[in-house]
Amino acid sequence: MTKLTTTTCPRCYGTGIDLDWRATGAARKAARLAAGLTARIVAKRMGVKPPFLCDLEKGKRRFTLARLAAYKAACMAGRVAK
Repeated sequence: MTKLTTTTCPRCYGTGIDLDWRATGAARKAARLAAGLTARIVAKRMGVKPPFLCDLEKGKRRFTLARLAAYKAACMAGRVAK
């Protein structure tokens, strides 16, 4: 008898939903720009480096739920006065 093993799909993390990460990142970037925030400010609020945030927005890296929540909180905090 053959033993079956299962692995989590690296593309959808076992959800069965394969998102378009470029479109997801582009939508997040549009929201950030609409809030008048720079990538540097949002990255600092999220606790990541600006190049990492850039990769998220370009779809080169994937948003986890925690990253998405941090991104939303960073954008909702509003614009910083100069």
